[in-house]
Amino acid sequence: MAWNDITVEQYQALYPYVKDETLTDIERDCRIIGILHNMTEAQVDRLPFDRFKKLRASIQFLHKEEITSEPVNVLRTPDGKAYRVNYDVRKVPIARYAEVKFFAGNEKEIVRNLHCILASMVQPAKRRFGRYFALPYEADQHEQYAHDMLRVPFKHAWYAMVFFCNLYANWMRASQAYLANQTPNEAEKQKTINLLAGLCNDLDGFIKSNGLPIITGSPSTKPGKWPRLKP
Repeated sequence: MAWNDITVEQYQALYPYVKDETLTDIERDCRIIGILHNMTEAQVDRLPFDRFKKLRASIQFLHKEEITSEPVNVLRTPDGKAYRVNYDVRKVPIARYAEVKFFAGNEKEIVRNLHCILASMVQPAKRRFGRYFALPYEADQHEQYAHDMLRVPFKHAWYAMVFFCNLYANWMRASQAYLANQTPNEAEKQKTINLLAGLCNDLDGFIKSNGLPIITGSPSTKPGKWPRLKP
């Protein structure tokens, strides 16, 4: 087992136990084994010692391995569904950003709502001639998109989300004057300037790290380098 095997849904389930400082190391690993191997707490407790030892060894990458990733263009589910990540932020409607902001918040909320945030960043895609082509985004299908995002690899999903928000923040900051000038009314122009400034500030807080502060409690200083999981 490795980071590639952890889905968004599984990480969301792991998160409370990773952050629970009242648990001992073995208690935490028992919870993690149950989640990753689809076992109840009672089933884990009844495991023969040798079997438990092997399963515990299989999850040590969570505590020791540094993982690297890079933005992926397509997120895939186990049953073959594909979603293209929309990195062309110039074409992302403000309404879509509003969805991202609605589901984001503190670290706990970001993890809990990661699938919903991703659903606002992607478009369903179809493979043709060896390439993935984006299909129209249907706003009323957001719930279905979010359900599918639960099953994509966590490490690709997290990095894609952070990379998207970095691009969006930079574009918003660079485009404030242009977008404001599209509003002829002076009062409305000032409202637009204030709105855009607020959006940039929100995104700056949201993407303060491209690592996993939710795991270590401190941001990574190396772009693309993911910190070790330290309960």
